Amino acid sequence: MTLSWYVIVSFIMLFVLLMIGLPVALVFFGTTLFLIVAGGYTIDYLFPYSYSMLNGVTFVAFTMFIIAGGVIERGGIGEHLINFVNMIFGRIKGGLGIVMTVTCAIFGAISGSAFAAETVIGSILLPRMKEAGYPEELSSSLLASCSMLGCFIPPSGTMLLYAWLTGQSVLACFLSTVVPGVILIVAFSAWMCYQCRNLPSIQLAPKLSAKKALGVSKKSFPALLFPIIVLGGIYSGIMTTSEAAAVSVLYALPVGIWVYRKLKIRDVGNVFAKTGISAGVCTLMVFTVSMLSRIYLVEDLSGVLIHLLNTLTSNRVVVILLVDLFMVFLGLLMDDCSAMLLCGPIMLKIVQSVGVDPIQFACMLAVNFGMGCVTPPCAPLLYMASRLGKVSVTKMMPSTFSIILIIWIPIILLVSFVPELSLWLPKLILGYGA
Repeated sequence: MTLSWYVIVSFIMLFVLLMIGLPVALVFFGTTLFLIVAGGYTIDYLFPYSYSMLNGVTFVAFTMFIIAGGVIERGGIGEHLINFVNMIFGRIKGGLGIVMTVTCAIFGAISGSAFAAETVIGSILLPRMKEAGYPEELSSSLLASCSMLGCFIPPSGTMLLYAWLTGQSVLACFLSTVVPGVILIVAFSAWMCYQCRNLPSIQLAPKLSAKKALGVSKKSFPALLFPIIVLGGIYSGIMTTSEAAAVSVLYALPVGIWVYRKLKIRDVGNVFAKTGISAGVCTLMVFTVSMLSRIYLVEDLSGVLIHLLNTLTSNRVVVILLVDLFMVFLGLLMDDCSAMLLCGPIMLKIVQSVGVDPIQFACMLAVNFGMGCVTPPCAPLLYMASRLGKVSVTKMMPSTFSIILIIWIPIILLVSFVPELSLWLPKLILGYGA
């Protein structure tokens, strides 16, 4: 089995353009345009397929969560989440690391964006951690990794995208990442506490009186209620995922404007415009990648890759490790959503050929892209954390590689070779596979 010359050239073109730093949406568009011209594909064959991919309620949910993320980012919800979690863990040595991990998980889940979680939580917590005596390189390295936790805690935009692309159950995909997500939260928290155990410079948070603790809880209640409403609505069956996405926008607006008063009514239009641009970029990517994926499927790219892997090895473990390595490499070059759009449907066929369940693969994608986004040399989340923490990436390298070796690589291996980690909750709650 062989690939056409233009498919091979398109692959080379895709990765070269990504490595030189061109915008991902333009890279996808340019590669698709090249394949249309070189491969003789017609617009009237490709456009209806891409339109049908966009014309669905799941994609509406994805874009609505992007808009909700923008409202949440400006509405002060992150600050009150931090205050509440800090009240619980702030008296532990390394406790601000736990605060960062937990709030990144909650905020990333309800905003649907790792970058939103990183910028909001980082801009609030990193100055606090510096003032409390935490080394800047430790705090910034932890921020880069734990900002990816939103991909694991439902409702995850990445899992929503995977379910939509591959035709899997949205709820099963949401549940597949919960157990690994909890493991990562515990692991990141334990890592930070261990790193800080012998640092005399660290100051603990002052002990709050019962009255002050009650005041913090009251102020934080609307922020804490947010994930309960969204997740409770989805899993109780009261709301569909797209309805929950719309409710998240409708809830975040009054909380940000009238409860926390961080968002002005005159600024709502600007927030919608900014998030609308982000949603538009995602729509363009989905439209072009749908055509790109369609061409690759017609050219039987998955079949050729499966044949190539079978030629190299028949060992199931080696095939899975090679797929993991490829997905981490993709995570080095682009954000998790872009990588998901490019390789989700194609790589799914490869792992299914060696017996990996589609829902397990959803979780594998999340952990591999998560590690890729914090692994040098590209590592977009790492460079963002470096800017927020005002510390050089070079100085962050020892702590970053410590997290990769001690946490990310083991969780990748666990998710890849222990299916029950990702399948236990879908089976328990949804009866998946029964």
